[in-house]
Amino acid sequence: MPRGCKPAPITAPPRRASSSQAATILGMSDIKDLQQRVVDFIEARDWRQFHEDPKNTLLALGSELGELMDIYRFTTPEQAQQRVHEYKSDVEDEVADVLYLLLMFCAQNGIDLEEAFLAKEAKREQKYPVGKSKGVSTKYDQL
Repeated sequence: MPRGCKPAPITAPPRRASSSQAATILGMSDIKDLQQRVVDFIEARDWRQFHEDPKNTLLALGSELGELMDIYRFTTPEQAQQRVHEYKSDVEDEVADVLYLLLMFCAQNGIDLEEAFLAKEAKREQKYPVGKSKGVSTKYDQL
């Protein structure tokens, strides 16, 4: 960032009532609350200067995802099913780190994660209608 320039504020999207039944069922209105908690945590510590670059956030996200993947490395499918029970605390910590950084990335870029999720879900519904895709792993353009 050029000298003398202040970093843009990291902000969570504004809270609004969702008309989507899916959002209500999934408790997605809580996503904005979680995103705001990430923003508040950073602001309270005056860490915005360290968390303004989305590229670094993505690299950190990849690292945390790698830590989660490492728990499952070199396991059989049966062993992988047991890892969440055997390493529950570690899995929870890594999943929380991944979510934290995803929420931070969205805040840095003005992405409303709830809206993005619901929009992608609608696209997925169009690509994979139940009548054509139920029980098959065929890619949408081959259905």
